[in-house]
Amino acid sequence: MKTHLVNLLLFSILFLVACEANKLELEDSSASKITATTITGQWQVDKVMHGWTGKIVGAETLPYQEYYQFNADSSFRKFTSEGVETTGTYALSQNKEGNYEITLTFAAETDPGKVALQFSCGGTLVLELSQEEGLTESNLPCDGPKKYYRKLKEDK
Repeated sequence: MKTHLVNLLLFSILFLVACEANKLELEDSSASKITATTITGQWQVDKVMHGWTGKIVGAETLPYQEYYQFNADSSFRKFTSEGVETTGTYALSQNKEGNYEITLTFAAETDPGKVALQFSCGGTLVLELSQEEGLTESNLPCDGPKKYYRKLKEDK
């Protein structure tokens, strides 16, 4: 019986050490993977979390589709499948918690549809980028939605 307990204890310790080593490796590799190249390309809403209920629904349930197109020259375009479009520039940064953020600066707009695409709970629209969640846009503090975007594969 003691042999089984000792073996179980040794296995548990080895398992925990292996998990910690893997975690560090993932953290190190994810930090180097998120760059301006990671951002460039087209992103499409994949799912949405509703602010009031916390319910997550797939993009297929939305009345229209929403996209970001990030370019290598730090310009971007946000547009919908209904033809509404707005543009601007972006800047990639890392906050004090180590998370990556994309701060958007929109071109001045007066068209109500374009202004609606620029909505941000705090005035400046800041997207988060992580290996776990991908690209997210959150207006949860104002009871708005949190949108999860996935990067579309580029045609070669």
